Amino acid sequence: MIKNKIDIIDIIIFLSIISCTFICILLFKNDGRNFFMMYMLLIAGSSCFLKAATFCSNRIVSGFFWLISTFLISYVFCFRNQTGIDDITYKLYFEKAANSSLQEFLSYSEMEIGYKISNYIIFHLSNGNYNVCQFIFSFIPILLFQITFWKKRNELELSVALLYFYMTLYYFIMSAGLVRIFFSVSIIFFGLKYILKNDMKRYIACVLIASLFHYSSLVMFSLLLLLINDGFFYRHIKLLSVILLVIIPIILVIVSKYLAPTLGVRYEGYALAVNKSTNSLFSFVDKLPFLIIGIFYIPVIQEEDTQTKKEYRLYLVLILLTISVSIGSMWTDLGRIVYYTNCGIILLMSFILKNKIIRNGNDGRILSIVVTIIPYVFLMHTIFNNNYIWNNLNNYKSIFC
Repeated sequence: MIKNKIDIIDIIIFLSIISCTFICILLFKNDGRNFFMMYMLLIAGSSCFLKAATFCSNRIVSGFFWLISTFLISYVFCFRNQTGIDDITYKLYFEKAANSSLQEFLSYSEMEIGYKISNYIIFHLSNGNYNVCQFIFSFIPILLFQITFWKKRNELELSVALLYFYMTLYYFIMSAGLVRIFFSVSIIFFGLKYILKNDMKRYIACVLIASLFHYSSLVMFSLLLLLINDGFFYRHIKLLSVILLVIIPIILVIVSKYLAPTLGVRYEGYALAVNKSTNSLFSFVDKLPFLIIGIFYIPVIQEEDTQTKKEYRLYLVLILLTISVSIGSMWTDLGRIVYYTNCGIILLMSFILKNKIIRNGNDGRILSIVVTIIPYVFLMHTIFNNNYIWNNLNNYKSIFC
């Protein structure tokens, strides 16, 4: 029945998740405590069930645990009733298909062609039921994340991966109802495996498909630069870090001011927003611990095989891009690109804790506690300091209520 042996790190992570969950619930005194409690238990439950699935040798039991984890993630997001900021906009656009030809429907908005055509098809297949459209565009991204996590269960500490998925992506997406970009991010996340396999054609295909639902995914073509060999990357990590941290913010400002407006009236606001962003210094400072941890363990990873080094390099570059984009978002409104690059945080932290050398080292136990606690601190800081996000989560309603 038990496939993998449970070690001390597994126990520490499990106890840390349970402890942090209940401490956060006790500390939370704001309005909406019941929803917050539900959300925290959702995080703990789905993370633990996904991890439990890796211990079962019985495929039926293992699959059952994976389904429970996926259901817990999906239920709240898929069956929300106009909770996110943009949800009402998407619903109003969807309903325009009632009395429009496809050509007319495509002209109503400057949203991406893939999203518009999908809406038109779903409208006519579902008799105009927007809940069906919402379910499809909410469930498919979650499914792609869960499938990717499961396929990489031998390289990632799944409970930690799911924790960081929640804290760095999921609840931001849910609070704002960012349907299109979430769909796009999930396709890119699924396609990262092709970078590791040097299958550039399929990776490019994933980026192009993702761009049919959100143009921002085109920035992920930058990962093609990872064709630079591993030796060069690790020898010049400091220089490459400085280059990324300086150049990316400049590129974001240029794109916001000159390129984004060419995509239509919907994007002209990006040019007007240059130098007027409300993002603070903390928007990139909170990412630095992940970069520091990643760089600290480079000497350990250099002793590993070529594939491990390549995977580590990809995740570390994504974190560098996350910090670069966060710095750039202090002057532009293109900060949503960070949802793509935040995948590096999800992957690197869970990858480090799965590495046998690090896991069995003297600092493995301390690291497992620190890495598990960080996302909870990140979540609590965001909730207590960003009422804009929390107010939308707090107003959550299900379509069944």
